Amino acid sequence: MEHSYTHWLWAGLGALAMFPLKKLWDWWIERFWTAFWMGFKENFKKTPEGQAWLKQYYEARAQKDQEIAKQHPEIESMLHCKECQGKGCEHCGGTGWA
Repeated sequence: MEHSYTHWLWAGLGALAMFPLKKLWDWWIERFWTAFWMGFKENFKKTPEGQAWLKQYYEARAQKDQEIAKQHPEIESMLHCKECQGKGCEHCGGTGWA
């Protein structure tokens, strides 16, 4: 079976055509999953079960961070929430800990 240069030319053109298609696909998938995940989290936060789970999660995380801060006081400022600097906000569940 003989392959001429046209075979390689068409294969190269096909590969070149796939590059922008892959970039477009990756862009679309990233936007789709970001929108899906953000919507899922917002709807989850609105349910009573979701609110209870998040409250428990934030409290457990704050307790763990407080224990680490007691053992290593030099890194306590790094363990506080970066959004509110330890004052309490929605990002940290009102605990003030990362």
